Amino acid sequence: MCDGGDAGMPVALDDKSAVGMAFDKLAQSVAQQIAIRNAEQPATQKAAAAGF
Repeated sequence: MCDGGDAGMPVALDDKSAVGMAFDKLAQSVAQQIAIRNAEQPATQKAAAAGF
């Protein structure tokens, strides 16, 4: 992992490695869940911070 990252090619970006495939699957799942959330719920409201 360190060697690839140090060389500018993180193992998570190698779509042929087990880690890369798992990272891709995770990213697709997160994007799908965000799309579902956005379709089913109203937009998140900005919270006001006290004292700013």
